[in-house]
Amino acid sequence: MKKMGWCPTAIRPMRSGDGLLVRLRLSCGIVSPGLARLIADWAESFGNGLIDLTSRANLQLRGVTDETLQKLQERLAEHDLLDPPGMRSVLCSPLAGIDPKALLDVRPVVREIENALRGEHRLPEKFCFLVDDGGSLRLDPRSADVAFVAQSATHFRIGGPAIAPARPLGRHDNAFGLGVPFGRLDAAKLRLLADSAQELRLTPWRAILLVGGGPVEGFLHDNDDPLRGAAACPGAPSCHQGTVSTREIAVALAPVTPLHVSGCSKGCAHPGPSPVTLVGREGLYDIVFDGKAGDSPAFRGLTQDQAIQILREKVI
Repeated sequence: MKKMGWCPTAIRPMRSGDGLLVRLRLSCGIVSPGLARLIADWAESFGNGLIDLTSRANLQLRGVTDETLQKLQERLAEHDLLDPPGMRSVLCSPLAGIDPKALLDVRPVVREIENALRGEHRLPEKFCFLVDDGGSLRLDPRSADVAFVAQSATHFRIGGPAIAPARPLGRHDNAFGLGVPFGRLDAAKLRLLADSAQELRLTPWRAILLVGGGPVEGFLHDNDDPLRGAAACPGAPSCHQGTVSTREIAVALAPVTPLHVSGCSKGCAHPGPSPVTLVGREGLYDIVFDGKAGDSPAFRGLTQDQAIQILREKVI
């Protein structure tokens, strides 16, 4: 299976409009409060203080410079956070090991897969594994290339049919889920979360679970909040391929309709179709209905105000 492109890592960062992107892969999405505080410090010391929560439950430091990259990598190496050659994404049930509804603890399975990926193999850069424990927050098997779904305490099946979207926000048996609009944190917010929980669990749904924690101001608490239905990439100027700003218009239109705002035709924030997709092109917006960023638009070359007006008239 061949996939185009590649994902940034701590060893091989990706250059964007606001500097280098350095992605940290945290095994099973587990972050201790102490590590969260260190990551916040690194984000400020070596980057621009902004941190993204990715769709594969990783954290990504933004704005790292050529001058600060080596020092950051040295700190990451001290904490065993430099990916070995060959590592690929392994998504894990976010409450693995502590979910009373789970069929088994899948953390050892995830770590065995990670160990097997160290070294040489021929898997594409964006290849992704998924390990679901059958618990309260189910992962969608379609979001990975290979999915292992627990059937009992001893058996898995490979793949499976589509499942209902997870509702990670709010109270769970031993954790509280907080929504992170557009997956964007800053160092201060990450420190706040570190001070509010026994452990952080990252998810692929723009949400973080606070083990032993509760509601925290400045985050989303309701799964039905309109912002949960809005996806938007960083846009211009943070991404050098983006030609428009994205998140301001996404916030304005979120109460109107679920939507995806993409700074360019790549559609990185939401590869699938959306009821409404706004696409940046040469500083203006195109509108695609019931499609993806690369699909043929119904409207072309709109200003932000024109796009908002058209969508409010058509949707309301």
